[in-house]
Amino acid sequence: MMFFSWAEIIFLSTYVITGTTTDTAHFFLPEKISRRLTIPGQKIDKSTLKKRTIVIDGAALGLNNATSSTAISATRNGSQWWSGFETAFTNEEVLQALLDRSSSHIPLNIDTQKAIKLFREGRHESLYDSLRDKITLGYDSTSQKEALQSFSDLYACLGVLLMENMQFTDAEEIFGAALKVDENNNIARLLLGENYIEEGQFERAEDAVRPLASSPYYPVRLSALMSKIDQHNNQISSAIRHWERVLERINPGVSERLRLRFLESELNVQQNFHTYSTSHYVIRYDPIFEDSRERVLSPILAIVDEARLRLNRRFGVNPSGKTILHIYTQDAFDSLLNGSFRNLEAFFDAEDGKLRIAIKGDATSDIRLLKPAIFHEYVHSLLHEMTCGRLRLRWLHEGLATYYEREETGIDRFTDIATAPTPEPIDTKHLMTDKVTRMDYYRSRKVVEFLIKRYSEKRMMDFLNHIGKGKSFHNALTETFGMSYEQLARKVAEEVR
Repeated sequence: MMFFSWAEIIFLSTYVITGTTTDTAHFFLPEKISRRLTIPGQKIDKSTLKKRTIVIDGAALGLNNATSSTAISATRNGSQWWSGFETAFTNEEVLQALLDRSSSHIPLNIDTQKAIKLFREGRHESLYDSLRDKITLGYDSTSQKEALQSFSDLYACLGVLLMENMQFTDAEEIFGAALKVDENNNIARLLLGENYIEEGQFERAEDAVRPLASSPYYPVRLSALMSKIDQHNNQISSAIRHWERVLERINPGVSERLRLRFLESELNVQQNFHTYSTSHYVIRYDPIFEDSRERVLSPILAIVDEARLRLNRRFGVNPSGKTILHIYTQDAFDSLLNGSFRNLEAFFDAEDGKLRIAIKGDATSDIRLLKPAIFHEYVHSLLHEMTCGRLRLRWLHEGLATYYEREETGIDRFTDIATAPTPEPIDTKHLMTDKVTRMDYYRSRKVVEFLIKRYSEKRMMDFLNHIGKGKSFHNALTETFGMSYEQLARKVAEEVR
């Protein structure tokens, strides 16, 4: 039961029976976000450009999801389209390149070193406000081409900060502003495509970056983006080629190497797994199960079908298309994840929308033991469907999955924790942001249970649907529960035990 993130390229929602995990997923949530954007040549009403107030302190969370760094080597000659961005992989490196380029056009008096220091320290609100002020004070009437390019880059910087902190709806608007200022800002177009993918909008991502496909040279972020798009389109060989280009030009971390192993395992599934379809499912399974389909696959499919019928009805959702299931042996599953997460039984991958299930341990003799894991992961798939991939608050995603797993199966995997006293108040601001324990999942479920019992299940579903329609997390929370995230955090700390 955790989120696993490849630099926010993929989230892998997993079900862990025991033990402790250490994956992180950090972000801040804006308390107030101005929806007003200003384009050069328009008169700026500065009174309407509200300051952004951050609920969760980024410095306290140690924000920085992208952990790999660019390889220290001579940069290959690339296209002028991407000058300065050829090997910029992390958000920090992209910010650095954007700030350097904008400052080279006109004297904006930006202290780039200070800006990057703020980013590294997680002081994203301060950095955002500083860059926003450069825009609002700098070009009331400017029309010079190079000046407009610089301000377009500054808008792109704001979008990167929002995207780094999972504010994808607002980042989309900001990147749109960058392209209105300079329609030829290819890095802003690339970032917009990345942002669409974070929202689960792969077709829009393809449309956004189609003009970049003719580039004579792919920078590392474009290769990464094309790898994600190809994986979503089930073009795994092409996804691997693009990702190998990424690895050639960065110093890869564990998550980047794991992604390549994951894609190679997925190619093995395409080439070697057997497939059969029903009216609701496409099942791909290890050939070893061919002689035991009735004993293994039929019971799994019965559990998934039960989860589909019960949870679709409860959530009021009828997902389009067939659910894709991959069924693995223990060895194949461990290979898929490069030996990591050995307590894992199943996971849902938001990038390709597939449910992956391992037949291992006691489940090899009694498939019914997988029922809680399958229900849990099916909830994640429904949440992804309802919110169009926009719900990224980790404790809420896992809390909902853990809550409905128990509600629908009657199996509580936390009875041992439920009988123990809660040692301290629940802090939703830092819940599931560092190492993740079973206690964190129990606490997440307690918060969800509090919200549903206090305010009703209908409100929870309304909240999720609002996010799916494009409302920011904060606006959806305020509209459906009548409180800000800060107020929710205080209420939970005071009342939930």
